[in-house]
Amino acid sequence: MSKEESRNLKNILSSIAKDPKYSGKLDEKKIEKIWRETNQPYVVERTQKVAFRDGKLLLFINSAPLKQELFNSRGQIRDKVNKALGMDIVKEIVIR
Repeated sequence: MSKEESRNLKNILSSIAKDPKYSGKLDEKKIEKIWRETNQPYVVERTQKVAFRDGKLLLFINSAPLKQELFNSRGQIRDKVNKALGMDIVKEIVIR
């Protein structure tokens, strides 16, 4: 692949990543990866699903005591995820 082709491919991928149709899904995948990398195995094992929609991080947890603990730490979770992302996109944490 030539340098010119490489730059064109990079530009195409960059424009796709900025497209609102795709950027939300990319953000969700980044957040899910951050969640799994930055939490203890105990927390990750009890996390059924991680979703991100309209500035809300939705965490589906299958342990009532852990849900309560995470509920009480929502602000810290939001700050930790935003810091790891390098941008302030998570506005609210919803624990289910």
